[in-house]
Amino acid sequence: MTPMPVLTTPDLRRAIAFYRERVGLHCRQHIDGVVAWLGADGVPDARFALCLMASAAPPARFERSTPWDRHFRASAHRIAVHNLWGLVEGLRGLSLPRWQTWGAWTSLLHDADGHTLHLCERQPASHRPAQPSAHRRAA
Repeated sequence: MTPMPVLTTPDLRRAIAFYRERVGLHCRQHIDGVVAWLGADGVPDARFALCLMASAAPPARFERSTPWDRHFRASAHRIAVHNLWGLVEGLRGLSLPRWQTWGAWTSLLHDADGHTLHLCERQPASHRPAQPSAHRRAA
């Protein structure tokens, strides 16, 4: 199982709206003002999900607050996915996959908070499907 990336956000509702409306993810669960889990439920065999956490959320029962907990920082994440080309075809906002010399296809997504998601799928270079349809470039 691939670990789920956790992205902090200063505005949880806005981040959920971005990933639902602009990217096409489905909200699986939302605890208002604290956390939300989203996934690419409409893309067959993709198994891609992420967690959004409010940067000002209070610490959980067994957590301790630290001085830097309340400060938001954009981050970059490298995420192993299955069916990257299916994600690119089924979601919006992802760059076309590019072959990397280290043996993987990668696609980028930049969100409204400044996070960068590098979606990666290891495959042989010979496994390059046809280019995604033209409507994807308009996104």
